[in-house]
Amino acid sequence: MHPLDRFPARSSAPDESASSDAFDHIVRTHYPRLASAVHQIVRDRVAAEDIVQDALLATWRNRAAVDIPDGLPAYLYQACRNRALNHVRDRRRQDGTITSDPERAAQVASRTEGVDDDVIATELQHALQQALARLAPGAREVFLLSRARGLTYNEIATVLEVSVKTVETQMSRALRVLREQLRPWRD
Repeated sequence: MHPLDRFPARSSAPDESASSDAFDHIVRTHYPRLASAVHQIVRDRVAAEDIVQDALLATWRNRAAVDIPDGLPAYLYQACRNRALNHVRDRRRQDGTITSDPERAAQVASRTEGVDDDVIATELQHALQQALARLAPGAREVFLLSRARGLTYNEIATVLEVSVKTVETQMSRALRVLREQLRPWRD
């Protein structure tokens, strides 16, 4: 299902309020992280806010035609990132700082790649925390004991006073749910 399918593509008078509420929800949910990510690229808070607003509005206006295969957060991040990189490129052209020097171009590219990696890692960590919160309590406890504390299934069974088979079942459930929840982040 398309991530924006639940929102009306065209608003008529009765649906206008619902459409506005849906857009407001998307902005409240995604704007802060997107603005932070874009600010790290453009190093200008006002420009970052404008870029994110433009990307959100463009996505919303074209929601009937937009294909979002990897989930809304990933799509919005990529749309904002592309606009931010275009902004930096355009600003450098205006300033006359774009050069044909390959070494300088490599330095600029490596700086933005590092920022991208940091932003993606932060977003992934947030998505993982949300996915862990959605796990059943038993599955979450087994997963955290195994992955965060490094306990073996036998040790977890002893700590929780359950069978090893129960630990295996809970871990299997946890991994299945996490795989599903984190699908947009997988390559």
